[in-house]
Amino acid sequence: MKTYQINYDVNNYRQLAWSDKDINILKESEVLLSGDKGALKKISVEWMIEEGVTNLPKPDIAYLQGYTPSIIVNSKVAPLLSDKFGDKAENITISIENEFWFIFKINKISDTALNLERCKFKLRRSGSFGRITKAVYNKSEFSDSMAIIAKQDPMNIVVTDEFIDFINSNQFTGLSFKEVENI
Repeated sequence: MKTYQINYDVNNYRQLAWSDKDINILKESEVLLSGDKGALKKISVEWMIEEGVTNLPKPDIAYLQGYTPSIIVNSKVAPLLSDKFGDKAENITISIENEFWFIFKINKISDTALNLERCKFKLRRSGSFGRITKAVYNKSEFSDSMAIIAKQDPMNIVVTDEFIDFINSNQFTGLSFKEVENI
């Protein structure tokens, strides 16, 4: 089994970005984007408008980094991902520029996903650990889920080759993947 960090395909598809406009969250009581119990956040996103980018097609799946990394999926993808993940993830209905999309929220946030002895970190001036420069994941953490978020690296979703096979077999567009080490 291999593991991969999700990235977005910026060269071929439009991307989402945080905005100053409000997004209409239809099930706001269910939104837990920060990963902390009771910490509801109202988010605002929109399709990026940059010179030469607006002519690109919208993807089936967009990746949005922020409070917690989020996979934003269209209505074709949402039910298929829900069936595949079961209770390990949830769809939250949103409206982006008057279209229905879904935040596909990964529920598995793991304390032990990273092998901290094998990871490499940038050190802060204070001597404490900073940003992870080389992540190494514990393969055993993926035994019951094909996607997780490591508590120590909360800005990334890491998936297995099973997830990529599922994405590719359904010909979903918008994501790219970078292999990360696991033991």
